[in-house]
Amino acid sequence: MKKQSIIIPFHRDRDMLMFSLKTLFQTIPDDVEVIVVGNNSNYNEIDFEISDPRCTYYKINDNLFYPGAVNYGVSKSHGDLLTICDPDVFYLANWYEPLKNKLRTTSAGAVSCKLINPCNNRILDFGVYYAKYNAVHSTTGLLHDHPLAGKDRIVQSACSAVLMTTRELFDQVDGMDKDLPFAYTDFDFCLKLYELGHPTIVVADSEVYHKGSTDPDNSKYHSFGYLRSDCKGMFYANDFHRMKLDFYKWFMITYEYFRQRHKGYPRKYFLIDMSTVYNREDYYQVLTDRLDLEFLDRHIIPVKTRNPSNISLHQSVDFDFITLNTPILFFVDTFCSLFNNSLWFKMRNISHDIVIDRHGNILPLDEIAEQRC
Repeated sequence: MKKQSIIIPFHRDRDMLMFSLKTLFQTIPDDVEVIVVGNNSNYNEIDFEISDPRCTYYKINDNLFYPGAVNYGVSKSHGDLLTICDPDVFYLANWYEPLKNKLRTTSAGAVSCKLINPCNNRILDFGVYYAKYNAVHSTTGLLHDHPLAGKDRIVQSACSAVLMTTRELFDQVDGMDKDLPFAYTDFDFCLKLYELGHPTIVVADSEVYHKGSTDPDNSKYHSFGYLRSDCKGMFYANDFHRMKLDFYKWFMITYEYFRQRHKGYPRKYFLIDMSTVYNREDYYQVLTDRLDLEFLDRHIIPVKTRNPSNISLHQSVDFDFITLNTPILFFVDTFCSLFNNSLWFKMRNISHDIVIDRHGNILPLDEIAEQRC
């Protein structure tokens, strides 16, 4: 069997890394080598040992940033099969083999798993589609066992918190792009593979917990979050020509699922838009032209924070809407932001109201009220 390697770039938080490695070694074959690339200008953050003989730990007294650390780790590895993993991933049983089998039996250039929020068992990432200004993260926020996340899918990009590829393809696209030091490196990598005829596939049977953005003090976000805007600008400058603006396809899939399960819902709504997207008209066009929905009227309520954790409807929306007889369609960044609205749910008849978020989740408001989605 050809050798297999796992590459983990590491910057800080020894305890987190050690627990991650514990779950990793419990869930991978014994013949998989693990390369950890500790890199930090503060050597105290990486000055420790990893005793497991399957792991080789490199300590570099400098900030290599994510792509530099990954590329360094790959250069020191021996595997023909490469899996890039974040240091804040906690592995569940049987995550590895489904990825390997999918990569070896398809034309995929990369495969990724379902990333689960460790706080609430909801999906953080399971494949990316693209709109003009932003990535659309399919199924984000849904419970990890939601039917829409129950099948493998071909996507344009996926998160490299866990991303498996081959050394041949990694070298063919010159590894991870160092011009994207903080974010979007993985999306860029996947788009380059797609351009070569090798799509990315997200694999439903492979699940892990990912701390990621659920913790604002996590090493990556705490140390280098200021680079996000620079990276997004560089990513869109470099890769816009590679993208297909295909987010409408995911909206059509989720709406078909919605219609099959909720046959009594109308197609005409009063639209209340509480999203932060600039290109809202692009989304409206998808909703009307692709999904055949009709807006009887529109009301835009500015929300100044991208992906707010909570939107209080009784503080943001006029009370007159509570007694509005017309069904309401709420358009928001993330449907989870509407969970805690007990007053609204109690006072208004929400039986025909729906929520659509910018990631293509389409849900009855009463399911959100009961957090059954």
